Amino acid sequence: MQSNERTEGNLTRRRFIAAGGAGAAGLAIGGWALGRATASSEPTRADLVLRPRPSEVEIGGRRVATWTYDGGLPGPEVRLRQGRPVRIRVDNDLPEPTTVHWHGIRLRENDADGVPGLTQEAIEPGGSYLYEFTPPDAGTFFFHSHAGMQLDRGLYAPLIVEAANETLDYDREAVLVLDDWLDGVRGTPDEQLETLRSEGMAHGMGSPSPAPGEPFGAVGGGRASSGVAMANLALAGGVDAGDVDHPLHLVNGRPPEAPFQVDVRRGERVRLRFVNAAADTIYAVFVEGHELRVTHADGLAVEPVTTDALLMGMAERFDALIEPRGEGGARIIAVPLGKEGRAVANLRLADSRARTPAPDAPVRPPRRLLTHADLTGAEMEEATPRGERRTIDMSLAMDMSEPYLWSIGGQTMEGSDEVQIARDEPVRFVFANRTMMPHPMHLHGHSFRPVRRGEGLAPLKDTILVTPMETVAVDWTADNPGDWALHCHNGYHHEAGMMRHIKVA
Repeated sequence: MQSNERTEGNLTRRRFIAAGGAGAAGLAIGGWALGRATASSEPTRADLVLRPRPSEVEIGGRRVATWTYDGGLPGPEVRLRQGRPVRIRVDNDLPEPTTVHWHGIRLRENDADGVPGLTQEAIEPGGSYLYEFTPPDAGTFFFHSHAGMQLDRGLYAPLIVEAANETLDYDREAVLVLDDWLDGVRGTPDEQLETLRSEGMAHGMGSPSPAPGEPFGAVGGGRASSGVAMANLALAGGVDAGDVDHPLHLVNGRPPEAPFQVDVRRGERVRLRFVNAAADTIYAVFVEGHELRVTHADGLAVEPVTTDALLMGMAERFDALIEPRGEGGARIIAVPLGKEGRAVANLRLADSRARTPAPDAPVRPPRRLLTHADLTGAEMEEATPRGERRTIDMSLAMDMSEPYLWSIGGQTMEGSDEVQIARDEPVRFVFANRTMMPHPMHLHGHSFRPVRRGEGLAPLKDTILVTPMETVAVDWTADNPGDWALHCHNGYHHEAGMMRHIKVA
């Protein structure tokens, strides 16, 4: 293990475990965002106070007016301890209502889930709301506004829940948050949504990012999954993977010309925590010249598998181990499918004088691309469900009655029926994607397992990418009572109707 040192882009394991004991609820602010969040001794006894507010941030030399948590982009990295309760107060300094959703946390406290009109009333300007919950699972998560298009501004940040008993062996870690960005550079997200609602989608937004020298292959050389096929088509310009032409792609708030930097040493085992916080962009993510040993998906452990690149839909998270090698480090690259540009961060070897390649230098193409179909759950056995599993049609479609209206199970968010499910009832959702767009489907308060053929237990996930014209079924048990949202995590699709109310009695 390394000594208690911290660099801009990473945190040694010894350091973050030591930090995890701070605060009344074991809450710490860690990593590159150290110190941005505000501890509180006010009468509400909050362990942390978040203040969403209008801000001006610098993005690669540009001064951009946007909205942030506490002035940072992304917002403050929050670290909690598995199984320890926390109280987080949100003081709304925005000119409109807001909420905070703790994405991927299987909350037992339904009123802390942050969905306006479903689990709470939105926090009005000048108002406050106290979120109290206990994270049951360790892992990589994030938090973001669940009001309007606020996620596509700067209202998101990483949330790391440290394990009560960490079993993964590594020396150093870095959290890498991917984002597509337009706010203050090319209008606002709300203006983009209104344009889509009035004019519909503009297909063929521009030349996509250069395709790899060879098509992506399946992990292990097997038959390519639908995700791999879609990625290859998108990189070749054969499929639209998003509706909005974001002019910038960021890693931890920084564009390629001013890349975020992760300092490492040879011989270390480094844990990279990837979060896709984008509103409308799927990324193929890789570290040039390095294999990724994937250990977690959506915060939860999987059987380790080695790949060259990850396919990350919006709101998905992956943890991967790497062992730095070579001279001068390497670039961490996220290629936006079907769009121009790239997101870039630098992995720099601290003991090397060689330079990392320039952000705009030609890409060294990876070969194998990992999707959820390549993952196996870490659990050895699956609990036998009680009773017969109910199948519910959750077909994904575009309502052609308006230029831009999306639906789930034949209904849009406005005026849709509750999907009522008994407590502990085993359920299967069938996502039949009847559109030419991919949809990352997210279920609040629960995890599910994709239904697969063949051997191996599918991984537990809370977000799954359903590619164009693909059908994906997921099994889950409604063991968490409350009012929960099911929605597409493309922010524009979500706001244009692609959400349903799941009520677990």
